[in-house]
Amino acid sequence: MLHEGEFHTREGFRRHVELQTNSYLGAMQREARLGHLRFETRDQLHVVCRMLMSSRDYISAHYCMRDGKVVAPPPHVVDSYMTFVVGGLFKNAGKIRTGDLR
Repeated sequence: MLHEGEFHTREGFRRHVELQTNSYLGAMQREARLGHLRFETRDQLHVVCRMLMSSRDYISAHYCMRDGKVVAPPPHVVDSYMTFVVGGLFKNAGKIRTGDLR
């Protein structure tokens, strides 16, 4: 249903996503001020918010709907998501320079 909103009620969907993003961004900015995040600038945090929002949207669509009902995701889904969010994708992320990825 959420994906249909993007096409059938574009303006309402846009406002909905902006409200979600701004709320998420505020929480992320607080964590950044406390020194808990690797990202610090508003631009970086905005990108991270949208990445997390979109991943949760697709994960939920795939793992949390069964027979038309919302269900809890399996434990491996939550574990995988949290491992990625907390630790990142690469084992030796500290050795990777972001400039090398462009």
